[in-house]
Amino acid sequence: MLNKMHSLLCGAILSLLFQTNTSAQQLSKLEVGQKETYVVAGNVLQVDTLILHDKATLKFPSGQQSSLKVAHAVIGQQCTITAAGQDGSPGRLNNNGGDGQDAGHLHLEMHLAKLGSLTIDTRGGKGGNGYVGKNGMKASAPLNAPRTRTSGEIGTAPGVGGNGGNVTLYYSTSGFTPIFNHKVAPQRINIFYQAGVVGANGRDGTSYYKDDRGRPGLSYSPRSKDHIDGKVQIERVDASVNSGPF
Repeated sequence: MLNKMHSLLCGAILSLLFQTNTSAQQLSKLEVGQKETYVVAGNVLQVDTLILHDKATLKFPSGQQSSLKVAHAVIGQQCTITAAGQDGSPGRLNNNGGDGQDAGHLHLEMHLAKLGSLTIDTRGGKGGNGYVGKNGMKASAPLNAPRTRTSGEIGTAPGVGGNGGNVTLYYSTSGFTPIFNHKVAPQRINIFYQAGVVGANGRDGTSYYKDDRGRPGLSYSPRSKDHIDGKVQIERVDASVNSGPF
């Protein structure tokens, strides 16, 4: 009874997503080759049979809610389903490091017929490193062109990390129990949902101007901004098992 109610609820959610997103995809079969990446055009994908060969990746857009429903999934080794945020660009002269992109949220419903190892990744992008200015020049007196002391270049602040995305996973299996968040266990699923880390601080170059005599440059830390980890909820729907939120 509970499973039937869950199916009706999830079906209603999926139906609403299909109605509100014109780029939703419905496929009878999707096969992603070894080490290949399939980029989902929209944010809703419904597949009768999904085959991910070893090290294959299914990529959803960052920064929005996405949904995947699979009736029969065959997952190889070291496969990935991701909506991770992109890393921020490194800082340049007069430009701070870029902020990491927020990850997308993933709602997944899958029957796992076979499972090698799967990573679900909704980590926020890392902040770009701040710019480290070039050092100034020391004074010298060559024969042709005397050189005076100069200040170092001005550094810039790093970017902050993007928010992690939420993961909701409803799954059933063909008679096995997946192991969650384990490095080497067979039939494992690892879920990463953390916010991106802040980039490394930038700093001014060393100054030799006038009396500085090699004064170290100032360091630039990131501006204040909260970056939030995602949340994870896992439920097995072919048995009375609920792994609950992490």
